[in-house]
Amino acid sequence: MSAKFTARWPKSIYRTATEAVLLVTSAVMVVPFMWMLTVSLKGRREVFNGQNFVPRLKASLSALGTHPSLAVAILAAVVLTAYSAVPTKEGRHKRLARAVSAALWITSLVLAFSSGTLSGLDFSAYSAVWARVPFARMLVNSSAVAVSVTALQLVTSCLAGYAFSRLDFPGRDKLFWAYASLMLIPQQATLIPAFMLINRLGLVDTYAALVLPFAAAPFGAFMMRQFFMALPKELEEAAVLDGCTRFDVLVRIFVPLAKPGLATLALFSFMTSWNEFLWPLMVTTRREMFTLQVGLDMLKWEAGTDWPVIMAASVLVTLPVIIAFLFTQRRFARSVAMSGINT
Repeated sequence: MSAKFTARWPKSIYRTATEAVLLVTSAVMVVPFMWMLTVSLKGRREVFNGQNFVPRLKASLSALGTHPSLAVAILAAVVLTAYSAVPTKEGRHKRLARAVSAALWITSLVLAFSSGTLSGLDFSAYSAVWARVPFARMLVNSSAVAVSVTALQLVTSCLAGYAFSRLDFPGRDKLFWAYASLMLIPQQATLIPAFMLINRLGLVDTYAALVLPFAAAPFGAFMMRQFFMALPKELEEAAVLDGCTRFDVLVRIFVPLAKPGLATLALFSFMTSWNEFLWPLMVTTRREMFTLQVGLDMLKWEAGTDWPVIMAASVLVTLPVIIAFLFTQRRFARSVAMSGINT
């Protein structure tokens, strides 16, 4: 009994410390977003007067005292959301907590609007964003580019990772490390040659110019190679004996087992493509082809010092990335634990 306890004790300490670090890190990362959110809900005069961090919420906070059900719902939703966001093993309790927290957030919003608790907030900055720039078109452009780049990188990374980990051909390892070394080259060094190539092909101001240069990534091939090398060879040999081709082994066996790695790679690819600014700025000249990052820069010139409008646009630009992380965070910790440099 004591040996079993001592064997489990270091693992439990490691898990608790990891969860604590992740929670603290998440809290630190949330603070800038909350600052943008609160500034976007202020009026312009309120910002320049240097009033409270939270805009006109004294009345709202006092209203919570008269609506204890709303306060309890918000507190329970925050606790359950924090519990379900911790990247530990998925189970029935976490799925139940996620469902209950979603229901509590919806209930809290309904109670807040019906009780007038949110009457002190100013949402005019969000409507101003849609009026000053073609935000809907930019949102469509960014979504199409990010989703396309993510899908292409998943396909090319899986194919390259499988080839570098399972196929035997002369110079395989040397070719892999040469390809992986491309990660050391900064993007700024290849901007001009890439732009000249896109310009000669006549692809400026097209979706192809925004997507094709990022269709393959050395980091994705490196990451998937590490996952595939961690899988036992007996699975592949058994599948080949059953009549599976190389492509069947990849699609039916390796890809399902590498879902944590694919989720992490999809998150990184989506975030990188979504936040890309310099390349879309170079290859797009028409407002109809601008992405959100370019549109946000354009809005800063048009809005001037109207900080609530700028912060409202920043909140709208940041939300899809947060949503993408929430959908993939369950597999993120597992992918980190499974990854490693195998030679």
